[in-house]
Amino acid sequence: MHGKRCCGSFQNGWLMTVDDKLDICLFHPWSKRKFDLPHQSKFKNQPFEEEDSMEWIRDHHIIKAALSDDGKVVVVIYGVGRLAFCRIGDDAYTEIESGLDAMAEDVIYHKGQFYALSVEAGI
Repeated sequence: MHGKRCCGSFQNGWLMTVDDKLDICLFHPWSKRKFDLPHQSKFKNQPFEEEDSMEWIRDHHIIKAALSDDGKVVVVIYGVGRLAFCRIGDDAYTEIESGLDAMAEDVIYHKGQFYALSVEAGI
């Protein structure tokens, strides 16, 4: 875990981490299971600048994440409130378009559904 940032912890014991190379994974500390998620460069809209360091991107790009109860789907808030999801084994993230001009600020998984929240409007 050295050199990694924990950007999500979930009720079923999984941690979502990102390292200095911007690799993202799900890790379960008790079982030592690990699943690689798509690299940070696989988000459709990259809000960082060329001069931003890898450390800055690691620490600021992913804001929050939610994981399904079965551990197979992750929804991520990244950049400036953008939403994307991936399934374990996907090569890239799929953007979630809300149809609203609102930035997501929180995301949870509850009873089989993901819910995202914005101050401006419900997403």
